[in-house]
Parts: sequence; structure tokens; C-alpha cells
Amino acid sequence: MDTTHDSVGRPSKCLGCRQDIASSLTNAISSPADIPIGYLRDWQDSTELLCTLCKLIVLVVKDAGHRFNFIQPNYKPAFLRVLPNNQYSLLGLKFQAPPSVSARKKDVDSIFIYQTEIELGLCPYRNIPTSTTSDECFETIRQWIRDCKENHQACILPSASQLPARLLYLGGPNPQLVENIHEQAEYLALSYCWGDSSENPFLKTYGNTLESHKKCIMLGAMPQNFRDAIYVSKRLGYNYLWIDSLCIIQDDGEDWDVQSKLMGDIYHGADLVIAASRAPAAFNGFLAERQLPCNEGTVSMALEDNEQPVVFCYRLSPPHRSCEDELDSRAWAFQERLRACRYLAFGKRELTWSCQTTLHCECDSAEVVDESRKYRERSLEFSLSQSTAQDLHMRWRQDIITFYTQRKLTHHEDKLRALSAIADYFQAKIGGKYLAGLWEQDFILDLLWSTDDAMRREDFKIPTWSWMACAGLAYYPLVLTFNVVRLATLVRSHIFDTPLGMLGIPQLGVIVLLGKLAPAILTHDPSARIPNKGGPFRVSVLNISEFASWVVNPDIFPPAHQSYSIYSETSEPSESSLDKLEGQPYNVWVLFMAFFPSKRYLYGIILTKSAEFFTAYCRVGLVIFRLGGRYGNIHEILKQWGNEQVTIV
Repeated sequence: MDTTHDSVGRPSKCLGCRQDIASSLTNAISSPADIPIGYLRDWQDSTELLCTLCKLIVLVVKDAGHRFNFIQPNYKPAFLRVLPNNQYSLLGLKFQAPPSVSARKKDVDSIFIYQTEIELGLCPYRNIPTSTTSDECFETIRQWIRDCKENHQACILPSASQLPARLLYLGGPNPQLVENIHEQAEYLALSYCWGDSSENPFLKTYGNTLESHKKCIMLGAMPQNFRDAIYVSKRLGYNYLWIDSLCIIQDDGEDWDVQSKLMGDIYHGADLVIAASRAPAAFNGFLAERQLPCNEGTVSMALEDNEQPVVFCYRLSPPHRSCEDELDSRAWAFQERLRACRYLAFGKRELTWSCQTTLHCECDSAEVVDESRKYRERSLEFSLSQSTAQDLHMRWRQDIITFYTQRKLTHHEDKLRALSAIADYFQAKIGGKYLAGLWEQDFILDLLWSTDDAMRREDFKIPTWSWMACAGLAYYPLVLTFNVVRLATLVRSHIFDTPLGMLGIPQLGVIVLLGKLAPAILTHDPSARIPNKGGPFRVSVLNISEFASWVVNPDIFPPAHQSYSIYSETSEPSESSLDKLEGQPYNVWVLFMAFFPSKRYLYGIILTKSAEFFTAYCRVGLVIFRLGGRYGNIHEILKQWGNEQVTIV
């Protein structure tokens, strides 16, 4: 054990954090940083070799272990993170145990240490009330709003932003629908899950109820989510609220198209978006008693000899990814949140806040769990507003598509429409033509998507080259950097039947690429080493036996109990079970798309003949070849195939 000793042989460096063992707690928290505090099991019984800070950590971990059946990590160091919180700080103990090691209680991710008194500079203990209608909750909300408006330059809304065509006016005992407001008024917007409105219909505005809603809408006739949103709006001092089902005429196709196009601007222009995150349907409501997010305890410790003990409060915080709410799984809500300037979510466990600048939650741990999917999504809000066009294109592939396709849609045909507000935002930033989820200016790399256990929805016409054609998760299997050799070019593209003025749903999309097309064999091979979830398939390019695939991810690979259809060159479209596919060769083509010199990866898309268009192909998968060092220049490797124009539908 490496320890440094003073002149009389006593250790001078802490066994845990390697800081001066005589360091006071005040000095230890003076610099916000990550401090590795070593292997807790190695120094639990050696507190005389620890500084004041690490003694406190050991005391908290021991007490938590006794009271909450908590087991500290044995195999990985923890990190102490000192977090600035206005004029105070708090201590956050973040555990870094690998998933394969059951090193701690499943629902504990971090420990946060507070102080009952503030003379040492630690953040005072914040109570989390069980009721979301409590004064404490609303004071927290007001504090977040006030801090954002006073201190966040990036969160300033345009003063001349246009108001929605209709809003709910909340100034009377019952709300009423108002149109064409000319004054500059602040409004809130509600993001919520509709639920199955056919089984549980709720109040909406139709052509025959518009005039009556402009006079009065009885509060008691509204679903609970709407009533809760009105309660929150009034309590925060707002007179106007936007709710889609009431502010858009539901049976007027023209009004729906116009307002849908503006939906991104409506959510962005709201002073605050209220998210009914915990409610699975409109009638459930979101202002309810909730589970407290943490277990709590107290410890006391004398900081110096002969001093009175100081009492500290600690809180065991669950991973935020384990408490995602209903709204976090809905595709329509994705663009509502990303376009919001300020977003307040009422979850099952706590309130969470995100804006263009920062993240907050009631348990104070949002700052240290940013690896959670939920919070990485939310960080897009302000990172998108500060990104270059090149960065935005990478964001589209690596973040937007992946996060969006993990969410659910009641109607699959809404897939492009529910992303249109984000597509509009990206188009304003990076320009170029938007082609069914891909961007024309870097179309070759955008085509290199893959999917996870998805099956094409044949009853809905989406081009096979678009990730929109598949249900389920779509992603890019390797990080696509800009250090790449593009091997194909886009000659022309045409999208049919896109709704006017909106980046919506194409019924048919045709692209023509110029590149090298090689005949190949697709085989179902259970022994194939596949790191992704596309399934055990191999693609071999004809006449080059060494040119075997490394990763093959079919777009239409279903679970084993479902059918698998693929079009071969010599046969009509056929369906067979996955079991029957084993060992059977299928004639396909590989269109080589891109080469990554640093990794020696060669990308191609797998094609088959279209059953509907004689001269066209359909995309059925992605293939990656990993070339050995003995292969030379990529153009020399591929020169045996001439360039040709390939039409894909």
C-alpha cells in the first residue's frame, strides 16, 4: 500500500482520496471536481488513515448498509462529485459498478450528502413532499422558472413570437377558447398521452362545438389531465394554456394540417411546457400522491477533536433511467419536449426540469446521472441550439433517430409526421432536402442505418431505403465520422404525395444512386459472429471468397415464430419461416456505399429485385465487411465492378 508519512511516521495522505489527511471538510469541497475515493471495502475499517471527507463517506455508507440493505461496490472505485448549487455545494457519491457485478442494491445509483446547518458550505437538506400540489413543490417550480428567466441567455424567447391561433383563456371560473389574440401574452402548453380515445373518449373541439367552446368549457367536463394543467397554470400566474385536442379542430382536415405544421413553434413559443409524464391517458391526471424517489438517513460526526458532532443527512438516489414515465415512451411527445424552451415534467417520483441551459430534479441528482437515456435526450435541447451544421447532422443520426425510434406510436403512419417539427428545425439549421427521414446533402452516410428485430410494414408505403419503413429501433451500428471515403453518389431523388407545406409522409420515394453493384449470396448462418441483434446471417460477394461479411443486419428480420420474406432475382416474392431459411442461399446484390480507412470497414446495402417495379431494387439490409491489412487501395479492390445507376424504391 502506497502511503506517504510525516516526520513522526503518521500517514499524511488519505488512503481514500489521496488528499492531505489533515484537510478539513471545508477545504475538501472547495473545488468542484470528480475525486476517486478508491475501493470502499479496503478502507472501511481504517478510518484513522482517512481525511475528514472520506470518514464522512464511510460513515454514510455503513449506516445506509445497516438501514436499507445497501451493499457498497467491492470491485470498482466510486467517485465523489462535488456539485455547485447556487452559493452552496452538495456531495454526490456516484457508484461505478459494472452491470455484471451485483455490488449494490438494485435501485440505488448515487448517495447525496447534505448538511442540516450550512456553515460548512454544504447544500442544506431539501425535503421532497409526497404531494405535487404542496407549497414546497410550487416554490421549487417558481425558483426554476425565475432562475432560468434571470440567468439563462440561451432561454430567452423571441419577443415577437406569434401566438397560436387558439388558446384557452383561464381568467374566469371556467375556461373558454379564444382565437386570434393580438396582445403579447405568455402561455403554457400541455404535453400528455391521449390514451385510447376510442375506448375512453374525452373532450375535444369539433366543428359543431367550436362556437360553444368559445363561450365556455365546463371544467367538470374535462379529463383530469386538462384540469390539472389548468390548476398548475393558474397557480403559477398564467392566463393562457394550449392543449392540442381543444385548440385544434379535430374533424377539420385543413385546420389540422395547418396547426400540425406549426406544432413545433407552438411548443417552442410556450413560456413553459407542462408534461403530464406519469399519466398513461388523458383522464388519469398527473397531480397525485407519489412515491418518494429516495431512502434517507442521518449520521453525525465531529469534524475535529473535542468538537460537537455535526449532523448530516444523506439520500440514496435511484437511477433516473429506472423511473421513466409513460410520456417518455410516446413518439409524439419527443418533438414536443425537444422543441420546448422550458419543460416541466410531473413524474411518478419527482418533478424534473429541463431548459436550453440546464437540468434539475427534486432529488438534486440530475447533474450526475447524465448517462441515463432520459437525461441524454434532454441534453439535446441545449446542445442542438449550440451545434454547427456538421454537428447537427451527426446528432440526427446518432441521437435523434435512435431515441425517436425507441418510442411508441398508436398509428404507424404517423411516424414521419410525429418527427416533422424536429425535421423542420434541422432543415432551418442545415438546409438541404429532407427525404423520408434522411438528408440529401449527406445521403450516402444517412443510408447506412440498421434496425433491431424489425419487420417492414408492407401495408404502409414507405420507401425501403428509409429507416421509417421498419418498426422498432433504428440506429447506426458504428460511429460515422467525417473521415470516410464515399463510394456512391446520389444522382436524383423523388418523393411522391408529401402533404403540402409539411415534412410528412411520402407514399413512394424513388432514389437513383451511381455506384458499384456486386452480386452476392445471403445465407442464414447460426454460427455467424454477430455483435448486434440483426441475427445470424452472412453475405458473401460472388467470386471473392475472402470477401465475407462481418456484420449483416437484415431490415426485415423477424422473430423466429414470424415469417420472413425476401425477393430473389429468380423467383417471385416468397415467404418462409426462419427455420426454413437456415442454410438456404438467396441471390442478392450489394451496393458498396462507404469505406472507413482507419477501421478498414467497408459498408454496403443489401438489395433485391422489386416485385412491383421491374427495373428497380428494394433495400433489405445493411452489410459491413471488415477488410484485412493485405487489401490495398479500396478503389483497386472494387475496380472489377463498373459504376452503374441503381434505382431503389
